[in-house]
Amino acid sequence: MHNYDHAIEKARNLAQTPKGRQLNDLLRQMGGSDLESALASAASGDYSALQQAVSRLLENPQARKLLETMEW
Repeated sequence: MHNYDHAIEKARNLAQTPKGRQLNDLLRQMGGSDLESALASAASGDYSALQQAVSRLLENPQARKLLETMEW
């Protein structure tokens, strides 16, 4: 399994947790269609849009707090 595949699988598992669902709701509020597009690009091997989406996410204090309290 490629490292990205492992990270994607871990992210999917985290998304099923209560905090993961909160984060998902926040992501959708911040621009869900952009995220969907970024994830589609990442699935095709282009991670640049996903990197930008994550950067925007980390700039959001509420999202950053959720991420800091999640168990990775």
